[in-house]
Amino acid sequence: DVVLDLAAGSGIIGISCADKAEKVYCTDINPKALRYAKFNAILNDVEDKMEFRLGNLFKPVKNLKFDLIIWNGPTISLPGPSYKDPFYCYGGADGLLFTKRFIAEAPRYLTRNGRMQWLDPSLGTEIEPRSLEIIKKAWHKKPLKIVYEERIPPDDLFKVIEYVDKRLYIKPLHNKPKRPLWVKPVYNKEYGQWLAYLKKRHFTH
Repeated sequence: DVVLDLAAGSGIIGISCADKAEKVYCTDINPKALRYAKFNAILNDVEDKMEFRLGNLFKPVKNLKFDLIIWNGPTISLPGPSYKDPFYCYGGADGLLFTKRFIAEAPRYLTRNGRMQWLDPSLGTEIEPRSLEIIKKAWHKKPLKIVYEERIPPDDLFKVIEYVDKRLYIKPLHNKPKRPLWVKPVYNKEYGQWLAYLKKRHFTH
């Protein structure tokens, strides 16, 4: 099989596929990530079966098709504008910014019997994640079989946010406030707008 590890990061997923695959393509928008991926491929003695391409989503492989596409992209819901967050995880206010693009573009890069697989921490409701709702609408006329596996029951979104806030600031573990994921400070107004947005969009889990 020819495999695409999209948004490859350290390359660990592509490297794990290299033993059985004919060839693995790793793409990432971050040149530093690709350098780490190349180094890790060398450490694992699979560099001859892997190719690394720099670019945004499918642009580096726009003329290729794959038997398997694996994606572990930026899907985290975060407050504030994108420049305040690490771009390896920033998925917009709802975490779906790049997921929507992936869902729209990925099928055209599959071979006839190709498959896609990804781990998706999408926000949604207790019934289903929002990404699955988008997939059903986008792919309902495509010859694709959708398999969704729920690994753990979804948690109440706002209880999770409350818990994280408590452990970061109010009653931090080890009595030491932790620096959040943000690269630059997110102000109270931005944080409040984010919470209001999630509620308006009916995200609950």
